[in-house]
Amino acid sequence: ELIFDIDIQEYQYKLRQIWNKLQFSYKYLNIKNIVENIYHKLNNHFVAIHIRGGDIVNGEHRLFIMSSLWTYLYPLELVTQLIKMLLGQKIKIIVFSDDDEAVEMIKKNLIYNQYNLENLYFSKDLTPKYLSIEENIFFNFQLLSKSRYIYGSQWSTFRILAGFLGECKKQEAILDTFTYDEQYQILSDNLRSVKTNRSYKAASCMYLYVIGRNIDKDKECLIKILRKGFRYDPKNLSFKIKIIDLLFELDVVKAECEIKNIFFEKKYGFIELLFSKFYKMEFEMEWRNYLKFA
Repeated sequence: ELIFDIDIQEYQYKLRQIWNKLQFSYKYLNIKNIVENIYHKLNNHFVAIHIRGGDIVNGEHRLFIMSSLWTYLYPLELVTQLIKMLLGQKIKIIVFSDDDEAVEMIKKNLIYNQYNLENLYFSKDLTPKYLSIEENIFFNFQLLSKSRYIYGSQWSTFRILAGFLGECKKQEAILDTFTYDEQYQILSDNLRSVKTNRSYKAASCMYLYVIGRNIDKDKECLIKILRKGFRYDPKNLSFKIKIIDLLFELDVVKAECEIKNIFFEKKYGFIELLFSKFYKMEFEMEWRNYLKFA
């Protein structure tokens, strides 16, 4: 979608040709054979759910989920809902995730709700334990490329490339699966009932806030979401930046009070994050808005 002067089908065909001509070492050829065996055991047909986000949710990058990184996230509440839908269709599913803890939380939620997991697999459980980090990545990439359909977050180069090079008939990003309104409703209904840890709850609140803004939810509602997220992750001052920004649009006195409180507690951390740069000046719109009321 970013390059307008190429034929996407021709590009995909040539990319596959290049990939298939690559000379792999014995070790990597063996990994490809392992993947082929798994593929045949699944009757040459399965769909994949690719969850990107463990590195974002659990690290410092989480500070930028509400600005640059929300498109890389697939909240576990939405993942769980998607799995339930697919299990109802009796489709074989493999879930791919770089976060073992997220995998265990998904399993526990489905088991707790007494779902039959006969057709559900996790790449983590299929991956040979002796593989190195690089070999593990190659194994997951190769297996992902064998899936008939790939569901995933709004953006992931890993997912897109695997689909391009393999058996994939269709890739479905999160917005193709659920509309903004559907995502908002599913997250709102399941934020409490789907059991995850505090980091993932906070990330889901951040994602819910972004979706809420996209569908023009009222500011009071958005502030409630942000305050809930901050309770889950009180070190993440991006929540406070967004809360203050909304308060300036509602009640300047309350916004100033919020600033005084955060300055008293975490002044330097707040200012550093407010003017930080990641992909861009992440909170430029907010600090410019603050200046209007200075």
